[in-house]
Amino acid sequence: MKMKTNLLIRMDKIGDLVLTLPVDQVFDPSDRTVWFITQGLEFFPENASPKRQYVSFQKNFNWSEFKRMVDEIKKIEPDRAVVFYGPWWVGLALLCAGVSLRFGVKSKWHSFVFFNRGLRQKRSQAEKHEAEYGLELASYAANKSLSFDQLKPLSLSSGLEKVKLKKWNLDEYV
Repeated sequence: MKMKTNLLIRMDKIGDLVLTLPVDQVFDPSDRTVWFITQGLEFFPENASPKRQYVSFQKNFNWSEFKRMVDEIKKIEPDRAVVFYGPWWVGLALLCAGVSLRFGVKSKWHSFVFFNRGLRQKRSQAEKHEAEYGLELASYAANKSLSFDQLKPLSLSSGLEKVKLKKWNLDEYV
């Protein structure tokens, strides 16, 4: 049986990425999972335990970055892509690269055009934690049911987090 490849996309702020990274546990552990993230946030997937495979991109649109994303998608050949958050051009890149299953939150004009497997979530009402919204979307894409308390929280590689946290005097808060 062919191994599946999941492309998971979260191109926004640091906190939202940290809250979303653990949802990749929903997918079959034998599948390959690749994250597309915003440049500058590489520390988290590099030092997560387990380490996550990722490619980072600039968030703002420009043609060279768009072409680079389309090329990366074609190289990865994902069976499905899940966009937790991304600018409009990310959906267009998925479409142009020929990804057949494109999951995302149906909320803005581009989500109705570019996602063929959308999930309606009313995030602006903040009825759930951001991590729960991410888990709900990942579960929908994986066609699995997993509760929030079944996820292992994001942890960073041994000892490294203490060095980074101590640098910013945050070690007593974690």
